[in-house]
Amino acid sequence: MFYDKLRDEIIESQRTQHDLMKWKLFLIAAIGAAGLGAFPGMMAVTARTPTDAALKPDTTPLLALIPLVCLYVDTLCFHNVLRVMAIARYCRSLTAKNPPVIGTDNLSRNEAAAIATYENYCKNNRRNFALEGFALVTTSVILSGLVIGFGLWPQFRARLGFASLKDSVLLLVVGISGLLFSLLFFTLFKGKVYWLDHS
Repeated sequence: MFYDKLRDEIIESQRTQHDLMKWKLFLIAAIGAAGLGAFPGMMAVTARTPTDAALKPDTTPLLALIPLVCLYVDTLCFHNVLRVMAIARYCRSLTAKNPPVIGTDNLSRNEAAAIATYENYCKNNRRNFALEGFALVTTSVILSGLVIGFGLWPQFRARLGFASLKDSVLLLVVGISGLLFSLLFFTLFKGKVYWLDHS
């Protein structure tokens, strides 16, 4: 049946979104750990000579990846939610007077009315389902803020060995950009949700 295919699409989108959220946690944890020197090969070589000290890998680019990964995963998650919302909008348009006729898969008038009633109920209670989007953007903002803090905190920079101005500026620029774009994407996402709910 046609509606079953839409329902399968919704379930698949939700499954994909949950996988993306798990991957966000794993990726941020791995990148953060590598950037902070948690892996043995990433920390400073014991500086017996000036040449040994120069062998220390620069972990700053790894920390700078954190806001970018957050933005990428958030964008994919928001896209999946909007796809589900578009299907819900279509289902709300179903009425007892206007059941869809797709090939030989016809919904009865009662089924169409029940689907539309359910989707309208979801629309009217949308605020109860907002925690997932809030969690996505909050983690991105906090992690971008931490990257900004790493760029500003002199003791941290000296401990990891990237006390140069170039490294601090990189972290500051990427952290501030990640923070601002996280808020911008979330605002755009909320606008699209509102449009799908009220158009």
